[in-house]
Amino acid sequence: MDWTGLAATTWDNFAGDEPLWDHHAFRRLIEQHPGRVLDVGCGTGRLLIPCLASGMNIEGVDSSHEMLSICRDKAAKIGLTATLYHQRIQTL
Repeated sequence: MDWTGLAATTWDNFAGDEPLWDHHAFRRLIEQHPGRVLDVGCGTGRLLIPCLASGMNIEGVDSSHEMLSICRDKAAKIGLTATLYHQRIQTL
């Protein structure tokens, strides 16, 4: 699927910004292995932004330019700068 236009904004509205069970699971895993973190398939930042806000050294990669734009804008609204890469995961 090409995550552009309505698909990107609908995903952002569907995924939301509230931490779900996976956020807590990933956070525990990251805390057990400190260092740099790459959120592969970061989309609109549902996992990346809370981790960035907590001070983690995290960057994101996604194949959707529009979803990365949403992520970047959401981070900027809370005073953060997200380091994001536009790349297909298959070429990572």
